[in-house]
Amino acid sequence: MTKIIAETPEFFDVYSGDDSLTLPAVSVGAKGVVSVASHIVGLDMQQMLKSYASGQTANAALIHQKLLPIMKQLFSAPNPTPVKTALQLKGLDVGSVRLPLLPLSEEERLDLSSVF
Repeated sequence: MTKIIAETPEFFDVYSGDDSLTLPAVSVGAKGVVSVASHIVGLDMQQMLKSYASGQTANAALIHQKLLPIMKQLFSAPNPTPVKTALQLKGLDVGSVRLPLLPLSEEERLDLSSVF
């Protein structure tokens, strides 16, 4: 990503497509993220990016470290299964996944719930 950012014109914005790389990507010049985690922890993601943009890099790093386990769990199975499950764990009725996707196993559900 660093190379892409360095070799593209100023008007060409680069975004991270991996939530767990958002802060590292922004630190080398990316403009933001196309996010999955923001469906679950959107305000935290926003605060992380605002902290970084305002020079509060230590706070941004703390938020990133706090969010990293959540970000990783949201990709523990094919999406949108973990995201729908996380939203259900937060009390939102988003329905279940449709075939060919399957719901998370009880073990996967427990692993996901452990990061909230």
